[in-house]
Amino acid sequence: MLSEEIIGIARYVSLPSEHTCEFSLSVSDDYTHQGIGTHLMQSLIRSAKENGLKKMLGYVLHSNTKMLQLVVDLGFEIQQPKLEASPDFKTVSILL
Repeated sequence: MLSEEIIGIARYVSLPSEHTCEFSLSVSDDYTHQGIGTHLMQSLIRSAKENGLKKMLGYVLHSNTKMLQLVVDLGFEIQQPKLEASPDFKTVSILL
C-alpha cells in the first residue's frame, strides 16, 4: 500500500484591492533544502499571473533567513517596515 504524506503546502488568497494576493508557504522540516519551496513558489507566481493578479505579498518571520533568501532569489523585494507592523515579520512583495 502506498503511503501518502503532505510535505508542502502553498496557497494564495486574493485581496480586495488592486489585483493583489497574499501567499503562504510551508514545507515539512524533513523535506527542506530540496527545492520544494522554490517549486511551490514558482507555481504560485505562475498561477497568480494566469489569474490576472498584479502583485503578490507575504509576511516572513525575521528569523527565517532561508525563506527570505528564497523569495529574494525569485524577485521579491523586502519592504521597509511600517511603524504599526510587527517587528517579528518582514513584508515581501513582487509585481507580477
